[in-house]
Amino acid sequence: NGAILAIAAGIDLKCPVSVFLVENKPDLYPGSILSEPYTGHRICIKDTDAEGRIGLADLLAGSENPSHITIATLTGSASAFSGKGQFALIHHNFSYCSHRCCEIEADIINQYQDMDLKIWPAPCSKDYDEDIKSKINGATLNNIGSGKLKGGGSQTAFSFLKEFTKKPLIHMDMAAMMLD
Repeated sequence: NGAILAIAAGIDLKCPVSVFLVENKPDLYPGSILSEPYTGHRICIKDTDAEGRIGLADLLAGSENPSHITIATLTGSASAFSGKGQFALIHHNFSYCSHRCCEIEADIINQYQDMDLKIWPAPCSKDYDEDIKSKINGATLNNIGSGKLKGGGSQTAFSFLKEFTKKPLIHMDMAAMMLD
């Protein structure tokens, strides 16, 4: 219900909205390889607790929206940097951020601050893009990071999602909103 509250909070971005619900009971096991039909990526399941991002990946890959804002409890590690009761706003590092993505992010932050809601922006560097690459059984991506980078679970999850769209992407992680 946190995603519904975020949308209902009054953010006016004048863009199309897709609602996608994912069941947290995958029929997967570690080592499963999934093929994503839109991009051709083959995903190695390394953690069955990270199944929601696979559904979001399908949504992003098949979407014709000009830009994307995802809202989900993508990873509990978002609360480590955003703190209890705040959205973590994860975006491209500004050194390679598209102009449209930066405009959307600024609009979200301004509107949330006007409503006295808490949001914590966190850029995602290209280091995390490499951390999800896979060489297991012909897979191109792992659904979680390799563990070589310490921390950054939210950024790794965001890098995974970025692989499924060429369009501007912002993720609002609401895991810390659910800590009550």
